[in-house]
Amino acid sequence: MNYKQIIILFLLSSIFSCKNHTTKFDKILWDKKEDVFFDNRKDIVDDLMKNHLRRGMHYKQIIQLIGEPQYKQDSTEISYEISVEFGRLDIDPIKSSSLVLQFNDSLLQNFHLEEYGK
Repeated sequence: MNYKQIIILFLLSSIFSCKNHTTKFDKILWDKKEDVFFDNRKDIVDDLMKNHLRRGMHYKQIIQLIGEPQYKQDSTEISYEISVEFGRLDIDPIKSSSLVLQFNDSLLQNFHLEEYGK
C-alpha cells in the first residue's frame, strides 16, 4: 500500500466512524437516570423537539409525554434538564443545557434549548 492509499483509507475510516448521536425519542430513555444525571436526554432531545412537541399542545399532554419538569418558573414556563458537565475538580457545573417550554393558557407556545456556561 502506498502513502496515498493509506491517507485515503484513514480519511474514509474517520468519516464513517463519526456517529450522529441522535436517537429516537423514548420515554423510558428520557426518564432514565445514571446516578443523578439524565445521560440519554442529550441524544434524544432533537427527535423530541422535531417529531413530538407541537405548538398548541396542552400542558397535560406534555406531562404525559415527558413527565413532570425539573423546574417550574410559574404557570407560563417549565424546563427539563438535558445535560450537566462539571470540570475536573469543580463542584459547580461548568456547562449545562435545558429544554425550556413556554405556555399561554396551558397551551404550548414555544420551546427551545438553552445552554449555559462555557
